[in-house]
Amino acid sequence: MLKLLSKREKMMLFIIAIIVLSSALYNFIFSPIFEKYSLLDSQVKIEKARLIKYKQILSRKAAIESKYNALYSKHEVINTQDPGVALLTELERLALNAGIRIIDIRPQPDNLSGGKKGMLVDLRAEGQLQGFVKYLFNIEQSFQMLSVKRLQLSAKTGVSSLEASISVFQPLNQ
Repeated sequence: MLKLLSKREKMMLFIIAIIVLSSALYNFIFSPIFEKYSLLDSQVKIEKARLIKYKQILSRKAAIESKYNALYSKHEVINTQDPGVALLTELERLALNAGIRIIDIRPQPDNLSGGKKGMLVDLRAEGQLQGFVKYLFNIEQSFQMLSVKRLQLSAKTGVSSLEASISVFQPLNQ
């Protein structure tokens, strides 16, 4: 069959065969290899970034551990006590940190907590508005999962401070 073709046709057939063969090599061999290479390269970049982040965290390990130990030691004493005592201690500590003075604090019976398993504490306190804002924020952010169920603020006559009646709920650990 090649004998029937002219020299020019043989050259064209040879060039077409080279083009088809090279496109097949590119599409079925080189292209998948390049795609796999780029995928692996992007994964390596992600892992390098993750390792850099972990290295930064490890460099701060001592500071993180000291903060954790200070925080844990503060709450370890509270957690080893009776849950009722721990709740009252936590509320008093948060009030002291916020600059709030507790006037009266009363734990309520379990049946007053609205059918939920937990402890309800009613307290009356006085202080400045900024102190109450900080106190309420700290209650909601407490490690003991406290939540404010009721809040009533009233201004004291002749004084710039406020008086508050607050109900705080703590769910019991099951």
